[in-house]
Amino acid sequence: MTVAGGCLVALASCATPRASASSASASPAPAAFAYEVPLSLDTRSSIVSVWVLRPDRPATEAQKQMNLVFGEGISREVELLLRPTPARGCPIEASDLRLEGVESSAADVIQPRLDGRSVRVRMLRVGASELTVRAMYSPRLGDCVGEAALGASVATALRIQVNVLPLPTRTTQRVVGCAPSAAMMGVAGRVPYETTFVDLDGSELHFSNVRVAGGFRLRSNVALPGWSFDAARGLTLPRRRATLSLVPLHGEPGINLAWALPSSEIERLDVEFFVAGAAGSPVTVTDGASIAGSHRKLRGIYARVLAAQVCDAFDMSSLELESDTPEVCRLYRNARGHGDSTNSDAVYPHAIRLVRDGECSVRLRGAALDHGRGIERRVRATFSNVTNFIDFPAEAPAP
Repeated sequence: MTVAGGCLVALASCATPRASASSASASPAPAAFAYEVPLSLDTRSSIVSVWVLRPDRPATEAQKQMNLVFGEGISREVELLLRPTPARGCPIEASDLRLEGVESSAADVIQPRLDGRSVRVRMLRVGASELTVRAMYSPRLGDCVGEAALGASVATALRIQVNVLPLPTRTTQRVVGCAPSAAMMGVAGRVPYETTFVDLDGSELHFSNVRVAGGFRLRSNVALPGWSFDAARGLTLPRRRATLSLVPLHGEPGINLAWALPSSEIERLDVEFFVAGAAGSPVTVTDGASIAGSHRKLRGIYARVLAAQVCDAFDMSSLELESDTPEVCRLYRNARGHGDSTNSDAVYPHAIRLVRDGECSVRLRGAALDHGRGIERRVRATFSNVTNFIDFPAEAPAP
């Protein structure tokens, strides 16, 4: 199948990326090397659709929208698996929802039918139709619904605006969570990159039965040995400093990317210090704060990197967490994963353990940052009733 002059292949048979020399580039720096990845489609015939129910108002109808691709090589029929989910914190089982009927407002566009606890939708042509699924629902649990509704069978409905569209011929690429021109440290070696379809106006199009990947030329000012692209894992690059551009095969614009930026060029570092919650929310530690012990908090001060001029995870190996008051608080290694809000790449892997009541002074320092001038962030706070905090596990003691 061919789209806009490029090849379109199934994921299982995706062609090996091609490399060639090139002098053309969409990036400011000359591109000596160009690598091409063909466009590939991941089609799916089963779609999970969450049906949000209101146990406090069982008869409330839900509204959704769904785009489906209609084209050669793509299944004309999809199975809609309806997953009931409560809008409030009340448990709901799939058996609570009994499908009673289904209809289409445009029978020449889609033909739906019930199939047990799912709905099968057959596409006939490009167009739009409202799909209505009718069901009976029996609310349970008196603490979630009023007594009058408890155990009663109530009619409800799910209305889905179904848009059946032809396969688009244009795509765009973006680095997720980043500006079109971004800098990355490449800590994990993977670019958080995705391809999406766009319409003629450049607006993104997302489909329930098709996902798109690849479809770009990667241009670099240096060779990228060992680079790879996988539709599931994405784009993986070696840790080699490079100026890159990703140019769509079937659309525009491209993305300029500074890859494997060294720590020495980081000029800004925003940091948050916090006491992690063993149960509940963390407490931010600000300079001059007074914090009392609580059995719902962990006995430690963590540091989280909020921003550092890069879009991917910050290279924590370039930082050091230190205590200026070891008689009150001292370093505790491998503390990530203890307590709520600590199991994140943005959280420094070690913490400062509170030893006794008093004033604790903590600093996070990157000596090589800012072109060797270094960046340091410091906080000083007073802690009381430290024994009321939950202590760290004994198997990983502070040095």
